[in-house]
Amino acid sequence: MKIRRRIKSNIRKQDDVDDNNDTDEAYIFMTMTTLMMSMMMLAVLLMLMIMKKKMMLMVLLLLLRMMMMMKRKSLSLFVFSNTATFRRHMSALQVKYKLNKSRPSTIDAGLRNSNKNSAKYLKALKNKL
Repeated sequence: MKIRRRIKSNIRKQDDVDDNNDTDEAYIFMTMTTLMMSMMMLAVLLMLMIMKKKMMLMVLLLLLRMMMMMKRKSLSLFVFSNTATFRRHMSALQVKYKLNKSRPSTIDAGLRNSNKNSAKYLKALKNKL
């Protein structure tokens, strides 16, 4: 009886180890995909630097920064937490390109301000336009 119990407990332990290996493989797959995507982004970024299209370059830099954040968080958390910040950065970029270059300090302050007030600030800037 003791031998059977020992065998069953060993089988259960082996199953637990297999489950852990599966999660490790998934983690490795995720890191490899993020690595490949970031390498592709870098290649496109270099091509755009050669072509000198500044607006697309800024957008790609933001996407690359989001990819780097992806390594720190899980995929679902990354998607849901960063859509709002990405929209805020994109609207800030649009405002930055619409405004004259004579007032860069107010735009820089808006880009630096990353708390809840920045969305209100951007709305106020858009209303001024």
